[in-house]
Amino acid sequence: MRRIEHLLIVAGPTACGKKTLIREILTSRVPEVQTRIGIENLQECPWMGAHLITGLAELKLKRLILNYDFLWSSDGSTVEAPGGNRTSAILEGVGEVSFVTVWTPPARLERQLIEGKLQTPLQANNVQVLKAAIFRRLPHFVIRGLSRFPFLKQINHWLPLRPFIHHLLLLRIYSHPDEVVAIYRRWFQFCDRHISKTRAHLIVEFDRELKIYSRDDWESRIRIYERG
Repeated sequence: MRRIEHLLIVAGPTACGKKTLIREILTSRVPEVQTRIGIENLQECPWMGAHLITGLAELKLKRLILNYDFLWSSDGSTVEAPGGNRTSAILEGVGEVSFVTVWTPPARLERQLIEGKLQTPLQANNVQVLKAAIFRRLPHFVIRGLSRFPFLKQINHWLPLRPFIHHLLLLRIYSHPDEVVAIYRRWFQFCDRHISKTRAHLIVEFDRELKIYSRDDWESRIRIYERG
């Protein structure tokens, strides 16, 4: 049986900077997060990715920090909508949850995806090194063009667990700011459905410095990205 007294979910889409923020939390460089959530000694918390926790039937912890990419599906074959069944399963056996949602503006999100996932080898193998070397030589506008290749979804379906295709599909989404905002909205709707378990929900932007927003602050900032 999985039992976690307090789960801190650091959530956001692929390449938004979740892992970077977790490192900052664990090294006490962003004490505002600990203060706002109201938990002491966050630096002593273990952390893991969502793909690990879903495979653990037996787990008993007082606290855990979870790195949660709300767009990565369980088999890697699709772009998952935030708040799906996988997310609900993670909250089973959790007494209390705090959310830290990492908001990254669309233009920076797109850049971080290209530079961090496509132009950088994700594993130390020859295929990844070659992929990264090729993509480092391509201008960003050419990489965006590749993301619009019409058969990417079919290829991704035939070849699941291929991060390269998945990241190109995400790049297609990230190039449309209104779609990025819609993804975050769906995530917030999921979080709202679990308000009875929620201790705190912070929306943070983290580039060179940490900024913490209320939901109203976030709403006012994202209006420039929505059509209409």
